[in-house]
Amino acid sequence: MLFFFLMIQGAWSRSARHHAIEGVKRDFVAAVAAASAAGDAARGKQHFALLDVGANTGTFAEMMMERLSRAAPREHVHLVMYEPQPQFRSRLGSIARRWRGTHVGAAAWTQAGNLSFFLNDANSEAATLEEASATSSRGYRGQVLTVPAVDLAEHLLETLPVLSPQNPNASLAFLKLDVEGAEFELLPNLISRGALCRLRYLLIEWHLAHVAPERRATGLALKGALPAILGSACALPPVVLHDDMPLNNAGLAVPGAAEAAAALVVAAQHSGRKHTQKRKSSPGRNVRSKPQ
Repeated sequence: MLFFFLMIQGAWSRSARHHAIEGVKRDFVAAVAAASAAGDAARGKQHFALLDVGANTGTFAEMMMERLSRAAPREHVHLVMYEPQPQFRSRLGSIARRWRGTHVGAAAWTQAGNLSFFLNDANSEAATLEEASATSSRGYRGQVLTVPAVDLAEHLLETLPVLSPQNPNASLAFLKLDVEGAEFELLPNLISRGALCRLRYLLIEWHLAHVAPERRATGLALKGALPAILGSACALPPVVLHDDMPLNNAGLAVPGAAEAAAALVVAAQHSGRKHTQKRKSSPGRNVRSKPQ
């Protein structure tokens, strides 16, 4: 009975996750189609972009471009795919040529340079910049490449227009981030430099299992706070969707999480007591007016 229940729960979770991802993809395609129908793009008022960071085989990018071409056949959506794995160079180059896009054969990072990239024989999607993730993954045989890295924030700031409530239609840009644990290093840099404020849609595949246990509490805090941070930092914050694949995020030890939660409870209780005491001691309470 328990096994049956767990199967149903897992199927429901996969269905809900798939529905949410499809929803944000559908919204982006519909927004491009609506802008095209309104004629904004034809008058040079709008920039469309699809950025696939961690493109792997390019399946996501190609399927999205197919949908966009059907919904808005007159528009050119600027496709940029970031993927350093050399075995995909030919396929991604072909996709880029078909859609007049760009394949950046480098890892997206916080600065330009060279990085160690850890490959995986069993699963190309597990290739990562995170050594702890690579060495703990099935299929890792010690394969390490030195790959070029590009400054992702710089790329976004150079290519995407500034958005504001006064100019909300300057750009429609969708960024998918799937970098196998490197998101915990990359996102703070993108936030601090304002690069994420150039986006309208942001889909993040999280990989809490791919970082060292002592970094997981910080990673969870980043994930939880991200919408509020962007809401405060961006004049027109992007729609953010978290892709929490259970395989990469569920059932993990998070050192320090229990202590942090307990500290928050104590702080909340202390704040509540102070508020109650302040109300009881405030002047003017329970004072009867004198008869005239």
